[in-house]
Amino acid sequence: MIVITLAGDSSRFFREGYTEVKYKLLYDGRSIIESILAYIPRDLKVLIITNEKYEDVQFCTNILEKMGFNQFQVVEIQSTKGQLETLVLGLKLVDDFYNPEESLSVYNGDTIRKSQVWEGFEGDGYIEVFESEGSHWSFVDRLGKVNQVVEKNRISNYCSSGLYYFKKVDMVLTNYDAYKTNGVKENELFVAPFYNFLIQNDFEIFSSNLSLDSFVFCGTPTEYNNSLLSLASEK
Repeated sequence: MIVITLAGDSSRFFREGYTEVKYKLLYDGRSIIESILAYIPRDLKVLIITNEKYEDVQFCTNILEKMGFNQFQVVEIQSTKGQLETLVLGLKLVDDFYNPEESLSVYNGDTIRKSQVWEGFEGDGYIEVFESEGSHWSFVDRLGKVNQVVEKNRISNYCSSGLYYFKKVDMVLTNYDAYKTNGVKENELFVAPFYNFLIQNDFEIFSSNLSLDSFVFCGTPTEYNNSLLSLASEK
């Protein structure tokens, strides 16, 4: 199952004058979320989690139907304290949609990923990375078996692409409450550092990299504008 989390507030975009939530902004003639979905095989199960204040369940449903997805759910929740909380709340709303033993790939709604491989990765968990500059990413310490995952602290050149894989959905659901009571800040319930808790509890987490040109970054207004400029220069 593929889960795409769209419950963020897009606050940086609205502060800079945008009037649409970022996943609805256009890239090469279609919305960012549609551009992301274009690379997901149509036979995979898809769950999209939206923020109720944008009332976009029907918007996402229409896209999934138009693109030919056969197994999907779109749910809405209130604003959360991070992607991990968004994921858990969304999963709990559709517990009849999946088997707890099936695999789970989690992805953000602001980076277009040009690959059709979304599951079947090595280990109990997997973090996809690319090599780039800057410290505003999440980082793993190494390729292969991972020992550490950190937010916005450049411990290596390996930046998370935002694709997070779990061998079983149940890995998330059965470890979430224990993770929350393990000293994590209440307003930082993100997926990336959750892997550290899993590593400490003897789960094997792996990473491998895709090339930087496999991604179109649209997560901030600057990234989005730069991606539009690069697209225009290619035409």
